[in-house]
Amino acid sequence: MLKRLLMVQSIINNITHSPHTDIGFTAKQVKKLRSLRNNHSEWELLQSLASVLAPFYLATKCLSGRKYTTLSVSYWVSQNLSIYLTTETPNATLENKNVYVND
Repeated sequence: MLKRLLMVQSIINNITHSPHTDIGFTAKQVKKLRSLRNNHSEWELLQSLASVLAPFYLATKCLSGRKYTTLSVSYWVSQNLSIYLTTETPNATLENKNVYVND
C-alpha cells in the first residue's frame, strides 16, 4: 500500500498543494484537500516506513505458501529478518535509528 502511495506522490502533491475550483472542486473540497497535504518530512517518513516494512512483507509472502512446505523456510526467513534488523542501511537516517540487538 505504501509503495503504491509513494509511486503517485507527485500526483497527490499536485492535487493537495494546488487544488482548483475550476476543475469541479467546491470551495469546501479545496479547503479539505489543502489540509491533507504532506510536507517533505512526512513523505520521507512514509518512504522510510515502506523501506522498513518491505522485508516483513516478503517474509510474510514467503511463509504463506500453499504449494510448498513453509516450516523448512521459516529458519531462513527469521535469520534474514534478524540480520536486516541489526544492520544499518547506508544513507538511511530514519531507518537506522535505534538499531539494537537484544540477546
